[in-house]
Amino acid sequence: MFRLGWPIGTTVVADEEYMTTAIVDPNAQIRAGYRGIMPERQLDPDDVEAIVTYLRELGPGGSTPPR
Repeated sequence: MFRLGWPIGTTVVADEEYMTTAIVDPNAQIRAGYRGIMPERQLDPDDVEAIVTYLRELGPGGSTPPR
């Protein structure tokens, strides 16, 4: 779970539900001052789950951990 900074000191918890929604419907929640430019994709639910798992494994730093 990550916390993403949003305007006026608010945060969004980037948990599995948030990441899944962001992948399936990228324009569902747009940060103030930005416009939705991401195209929607028709992805298989297993592919979405794999992407979310990968992002969760990256962790809050966003880099692949050493092996």
